[in-house]
Amino acid sequence: MCKISENLQLCTCSPEMLKTAKHTWRYARYTPSENLMEGLVMPPIRIGEENQKINVETLLSAINARSCFDFDISPQERDLLEFMFTDIHEPGDYLTYAFRYKNGKWMHEHYDPFDTELTTVTEGRIENAW
Repeated sequence: MCKISENLQLCTCSPEMLKTAKHTWRYARYTPSENLMEGLVMPPIRIGEENQKINVETLLSAINARSCFDFDISPQERDLLEFMFTDIHEPGDYLTYAFRYKNGKWMHEHYDPFDTELTTVTEGRIENAW
C-alpha cells in the first residue's frame, strides 16, 4: 500500500479538480527571494527505510524517463518537483517527496515545506499512485 506504482501519471488539471485530488504534484522554478515563511511542520508518516528507498527510486525512474508527464517539460537548473500522497492509511496521513533538477537530471532532495525561493509553474493530480 505504501509502495508507489511504476505506472503513475502526473496529470495537469483545473484548480477545481486539484482541490479534490487525493495525491498531488507541483512543479516549481527557483526564484531567489528574501521572503520568510513561518508555520508548523507536520511530519509525514513513517513507512520504513526500505519502502522509502523503493519509492524514491520509482519516482526518479519515472521523472527522469519523462514518461509520467502529460505535458511537455523543459526543466531548468534548480527547478523542483514535489509529490504529496495523502490518506495513506487513514485521513490525515501523508507522504512527501522532493526532487531538484541538477546537472541535467532530477535528483532526490530533502523536502522543505518552507522553501520560499520557488514559484509554481504548474501543478496537478497524480493518477495510478499505488
